[in-house]
Amino acid sequence: GEPPKPDMEKFMEQAVSEALEEARQQSPDVPASIRDDEELMKEINEIFDKANDKLMESVKELKAEQDSYVQKESEDRADIFKESEQRLADAQESVSRLMGTVSKETSEVERALADLEKERSKLDSNPLSKIADLKEQGIVKQASFVGLVLFSLRSVTEILQMAGPNPEAHATAAAIQGVIALACGAYFLLF
Repeated sequence: GEPPKPDMEKFMEQAVSEALEEARQQSPDVPASIRDDEELMKEINEIFDKANDKLMESVKELKAEQDSYVQKESEDRADIFKESEQRLADAQESVSRLMGTVSKETSEVERALADLEKERSKLDSNPLSKIADLKEQGIVKQASFVGLVLFSLRSVTEILQMAGPNPEAHATAAAIQGVIALACGAYFLLF
């Protein structure tokens, strides 16, 4: 609730009584009641009216100062709020640019990986790269390569020996070794 309002009449009467008491002590010819002296009452009322006017002016000045302070604080808060909004907008714009850059870079990396995978599959299908990569191919691949080379050389040797005695035996051996060399080569290249 509101604080109790002071009774101005009582306050003024008490102030006048105290002033009158003090005046009687200093000069005994002061009347017992100043209410009977119209001239004195008029002067006192004028003094109180002037004091009241000054008090009201002071209150108005304080209120104007307070309003000015509140206005300035409100403007300062509005400025701070605007600055915060601007910083937030700048940060959002920066994040958007960053996300765009990340998206662009991601698609470029994905494209590069696809190109790399395509080149790798081309390289893997090349027989020379299979030979160069023979150590990592495993024992079965290594054996099929050795079989291809060995049986191919043996087949060629048997073909060359067909010019000598017993050409039919060399032709049969060359054919069998040639088929084995082809089987080893097919396994090596296709699997």
